[in-house]
Amino acid sequence: MADMKLAVGRVVDLAAWVGGGITQLLPVNRGDIVPTGTYVAYGMAAPVRTLFTEPSPPDSASMGLTLHEYLTIMLAPESTRAVFTGHSLDGTLSPMLALTLAGLGALKGEGLVYITARASPGNRGFANIFAQTFPTSTNTCPETGYAVWNKNIINSHDIIPQAWLTKRILSPAQNVKNILSIYGVPTISLIEFVVFWLNANANKSHIMYVPLPTTSCWASSLRRPLKT
Repeated sequence: MADMKLAVGRVVDLAAWVGGGITQLLPVNRGDIVPTGTYVAYGMAAPVRTLFTEPSPPDSASMGLTLHEYLTIMLAPESTRAVFTGHSLDGTLSPMLALTLAGLGALKGEGLVYITARASPGNRGFANIFAQTFPTSTNTCPETGYAVWNKNIINSHDIIPQAWLTKRILSPAQNVKNILSIYGVPTISLIEFVVFWLNANANKSHIMYVPLPTTSCWASSLRRPLKT
C-alpha cells in the first residue's frame, strides 16, 4: 500500500471511472489529459477501488457484500451521518472514498470528512468538486485549528502534506519544495535528491496536484475534543 502512495505518475479520470461503475480502473493516456478534467493519482484510486469491490468476510454482518453493495441497499434515515476519517495514507483515501460514494449516489444522509496529514491526491478539478460536495464547516473551537469538518488538518513541519504540488506559487504553504527546508538549512544533499525525484515523479502525470482545503494545527493546541 505504501508503494501505491508514490504512484502519482499516472492518473485516472474520476468522472469516467465513477460513471463506468468503478470496477474498471484504467490510467488516462497523457495525451488525452485536458485542463478542465478531474483527475486523481492512479496509486490513490487503486486502493479505493479495492475498498469498494472487495467482499466482506463470511463471518461479518454484511457477509459477501462489497462496501458499495452494502451501502446501496442499506436503509438509513436522512439524519444518518457517515464520517470518513484517516491519517496520512488513509487520510488521502478518505476524501476519495467519500466523493466516489457521493458520485455513485450511495452516500445516504450527511457525509463528513475528518482527515489529518494527507497528501494531495488529485488536480484542481478534484479539489473543487470535493469542496463543493463537502463544504468546510464552521470551526467549533476557534482557538484551535482542528475542530472543523472537511479540511485537511496538518502540521507545517510534516513532510507528507507537502506532496504532490510542484509549483510553490500555487500554494506556498503546501508544495514539494518545502520539504527541503523542513529538514533544515542549509539543505541536505540526500533530501535534495529525494525532492528532485518526488518532483519528477509528480510531473510525469501531466497534471498539477492541488491540495484540498487545509488548516494548520500545532501539537500544543490538541487538548479539546471535536464537537459534533
